[in-house]
Amino acid sequence: ARDVAERAPDRLDPLPLESLPAEVAPLVTRLNSLFADIMRSLENERRFTADAAHELRTPLAALKAQAQVALASVDDTERRHALTQILVGCDRATHLVVQLLTLARLDAGTPQPMHPVALRPIAEEILAMTAGDAIERRCDLVLRDGDARVCGDALLLQVMLRNLVDNALRHSGATRIEVSIAHEGLRAMLTVSDNGCGIAAEHRERVQQRFYRGASADSSGSGLGLSIVRRIAELHGGTLDIGSPAAGNGMAVRLGLPMAENTGTVDAD
Repeated sequence: ARDVAERAPDRLDPLPLESLPAEVAPLVTRLNSLFADIMRSLENERRFTADAAHELRTPLAALKAQAQVALASVDDTERRHALTQILVGCDRATHLVVQLLTLARLDAGTPQPMHPVALRPIAEEILAMTAGDAIERRCDLVLRDGDARVCGDALLLQVMLRNLVDNALRHSGATRIEVSIAHEGLRAMLTVSDNGCGIAAEHRERVQQRFYRGASADSSGSGLGLSIVRRIAELHGGTLDIGSPAAGNGMAVRLGLPMAENTGTVDAD
């Protein structure tokens, strides 16, 4: 008790186990395990804060540079171009902040209520929301027949699927994005595939890490989309697999989610 009372808040090294009474040793062992968990949590928070600060500097610096160009310009066309770039930069910074806030909420670890949720209505809503962007990018959005009910949080599942479709639209150069829902045993399989540039096999694990961008990614990406998808899948007891579509080139992201009890797939007519 004296050793614990004399510790500073940031001192999380293990308590000594030598010469302890047998009755106290299990308690000290559990305390040391708790200290290790807290240390990992604090380290993750420090790393996330440092990464977020670094990522936010770039769009802010770009906004300042474009504002300086607009102020110094005497040509109306050049000034208008700089102001347009400022708006684009604001959109990118907003997207990054939204992604950072989403990750912060997910990392908080607050348990989410899980209920039986049908995946098809979620997929229909997300594709309807992204239809405008798809038209601008001349990309077809396709939802295959099929449905499944999973035990999950509807809002988080929407965020997960929105990130997958958004990633494919922004960074793959695809002309076709396909969403399919099926089941394998007791798991629902939600797949988002495209015919874009794909991701090399050696980068497929790394692109799931925070702030990592593959060589083909453009500068507008935050490097957080797939890490958000992975985290939401983990919170649902699911799995994430990145591969290639059976039809050929591109990328296919397959999410395996536990199905709600006593439910099956519902095939569309």
